[in-house]
Amino acid sequence: MDSNNDSSDTLDCEEIVEETLIHVVMDNADEMSILNPNSNVRVLAVDSDSPVLQIENKIFHFNEWRYITGTAMFFERKNEVKKIDPLYDNRCGTVLQYVGSTRKCLEMTKKENIQ
Repeated sequence: MDSNNDSSDTLDCEEIVEETLIHVVMDNADEMSILNPNSNVRVLAVDSDSPVLQIENKIFHFNEWRYITGTAMFFERKNEVKKIDPLYDNRCGTVLQYVGSTRKCLEMTKKENIQ
């Protein structure tokens, strides 16, 4: 076994990190009212210079990627809640579980409707 080959192989390898959560900002906040847990949402060409976001029959086009101040954190709503004596329970009604975070933000603009 040649140790020189091993070291060059590790230098050639790059770690590829794939983000599955995308923080999206829309130019019109009212457009996000169409979202619900059953919405059909697709992100197309996210690695290209012009990604597209499709929510149901609405298309949103890329404005710019930018880094946000602070961190965007993603949570999922948990259905199971441990029963605690009501005297000592000061939790709010919604229980959330941390999923992930990002500092990247994709700004989108609505361009057209699909018929």
